[in-house]
Amino acid sequence: ADVQLPLASLTKLMTVATALDTLSATSTVTITHEALSPEGDSGLKAGERWYANDLASFTLMESSNDGAHALMLAASGTLVESTDDFIAAMNRKAAALGLASTYYMNDTGLDISTSTAGAYGTAHDMAALVAGLTKTRSALLERSTYAGYDFVSQSGVRHAAKNTSLVASTLMASVASKTGYTDLAGGNLVVEFEPLPGRPVAISVLGSTRDGRDADVRAIARFAEASVRRAIVCSERL
Repeated sequence: ADVQLPLASLTKLMTVATALDTLSATSTVTITHEALSPEGDSGLKAGERWYANDLASFTLMESSNDGAHALMLAASGTLVESTDDFIAAMNRKAAALGLASTYYMNDTGLDISTSTAGAYGTAHDMAALVAGLTKTRSALLERSTYAGYDFVSQSGVRHAAKNTSLVASTLMASVASKTGYTDLAGGNLVVEFEPLPGRPVAISVLGSTRDGRDADVRAIARFAEASVRRAIVCSERL
């Protein structure tokens, strides 16, 4: 739980949370050519306008590098002075949340080189992060568990987003989900669900494989549900 590993796109949880500390939910974010510079294409178009909250939800569901970069650039153009300041704000937020083993070097989690990841953290920190965000930004994470969702940008462009993992949509009362994958990180996945009402459990898997991360989370979820039920029975007997 406390081994520091590459985070890959789990980074985007902190990116969108930090951006929305600066931008309001209805702030307009314009997709610039610079926003489209990271690796990968999630269908965003230069000149397209989005409400910040919708773009953040799209970014989490699709794991959109372009969406994360657009949010960072928009936030960097308002209350912070540069993209370096934005990354520094991400790290300050991590420290404030008690994520002692987590630090960020970019906004997407993409590997910087063949030996250096874009962000590092532990499974414990990522579980704590998603548990904290479900308390403070539940609306942001609401659609992260859907199998898919049709987003319509402020410009009227329809984007049929598909979740990069379907595990959360099959778990009882899921409230959050985020995937990650790079060559250095392997397969990462963090979810939060309620195996029993009022008993939230955050699960974090780092360093698995693209396919194995889903099976790992399902196995831990089964264990978690049994553990929660056992704890309740034991407490009632006492």
